[in-house]
Amino acid sequence: VRVRNAGRMEVAAQLRTLEKTKSVANLRNRRVSSIDELEYRVFPIYAYPYTWMTKQELAVELPRTSKNFVDLRQNKADEIGSLRVEVIQCIGLPKMDKYSLTDAFCYIVCGSEVFVTDVIPDNLNPAWLPLTRRACIMPLKNAYSQFYVGVFDYDGEKEDDDFIGRVVIDTPQLQSGFSYD
Repeated sequence: VRVRNAGRMEVAAQLRTLEKTKSVANLRNRRVSSIDELEYRVFPIYAYPYTWMTKQELAVELPRTSKNFVDLRQNKADEIGSLRVEVIQCIGLPKMDKYSLTDAFCYIVCGSEVFVTDVIPDNLNPAWLPLTRRACIMPLKNAYSQFYVGVFDYDGEKEDDDFIGRVVIDTPQLQSGFSYD
């Protein structure tokens, strides 16, 4: 869900939730800027290397359109259209791990096509900024397609990820040319 009004937006965006946990790892991910504003380390690091942002900067960056859409279309004759999907933010996720906060990521599924977002570590209000892996173009193969967005807690390569929740959207209820929040 895209929040366009920066004044109403909970900008916990890529920051680790420091108010609730005081671990050494979390303290390393915040600092005070030269103008006495609290700055937060932006994740994932590959997309924003050496980047620190204030809450105000995150509020401006978060609703911008994604820079890269992963195109899952194959231009086959059975495709009747496409759907552009961006995962922006989750608010109020439950704590899924014993010793850390939620390491959230999303699966987007439509028919046989699957897209996976980046993992945002240690955050109950994760957000995916425009340079992260958060956007895709899904092919639609029939007029009654549904697409699913599932949220999971990443537990590492050798563990099963924890299911948090999902949203199901009926594409027949969407109109061409519109943006939905």
